[in-house]
Amino acid sequence: MDIKLMNLKTNKEEKVKQKTKEETIEILEEHVSFLGLTTIEKNYWINHDQNYKIDLLAIDEDYRLVVLEYRFGKWSRTIQNGLIYIDYIQEHLSEFKLLIADHFGKEFSKKVHYVPRLIILTESFHFFDYQAIQKMPYLIEAIHFRFMGQYLIFEKHFQSKSIDHSIVPCIFSSEQDENLYHELSDAVLSLGEEVVETSYGSYLSYRKIRPFFAVSLEDGIKVYLRKKMIPIESSEDIEKILPELGEVYDTL
Repeated sequence: MDIKLMNLKTNKEEKVKQKTKEETIEILEEHVSFLGLTTIEKNYWINHDQNYKIDLLAIDEDYRLVVLEYRFGKWSRTIQNGLIYIDYIQEHLSEFKLLIADHFGKEFSKKVHYVPRLIILTESFHFFDYQAIQKMPYLIEAIHFRFMGQYLIFEKHFQSKSIDHSIVPCIFSSEQDENLYHELSDAVLSLGEEVVETSYGSYLSYRKIRPFFAVSLEDGIKVYLRKKMIPIESSEDIEKILPELGEVYDTL
């Protein structure tokens, strides 16, 4: 069956052929880089006896392992299966370290954070998804995909937590830096409910669908914005960067 969309340039309706599930997955696999992901394996089997396989295993821009699952329709076991995969990875770390070393080299595998993110890439949501994800101790993100004519659109709907310091807690060199961090963190997170702050010890990454802002806590606070390094020594310094930070956020 075809669907119709209005072409705003010509003010005319255009027929758009609906894609099959297989065609949709193929397109999504080709465009996961827009989510900041590098594919490791597709359809990775973890338990042949029970037919468990990870739809897509990837690395994100912060060197974190990612389990990505596709969901079609409103009702499925996608979230539950994703949690099974996370637990399996944690129980079989050596398997995944070897897998990444085979793909990217041994030195690269040492940089990877093996506490996975779970991304549910789906065409629809309902209220029970939100309730379920909010109660999970893992970092789970629900991203909606849709086609508008020739365009593929990704939109994050919600995540299980806004602050994720489960990998390595923040490391501060002074009480003043810690106070400035809290002020800066509050400002960045207030940009939108879909922002996630992740700590890697002395490094912080802020992500919408993909990272847009980074902070170093080594020898004082330094932020990285549009490839510029800016030292933060006072509340006034935070105020100065907020307009540009808001512009960067709005472009994502």
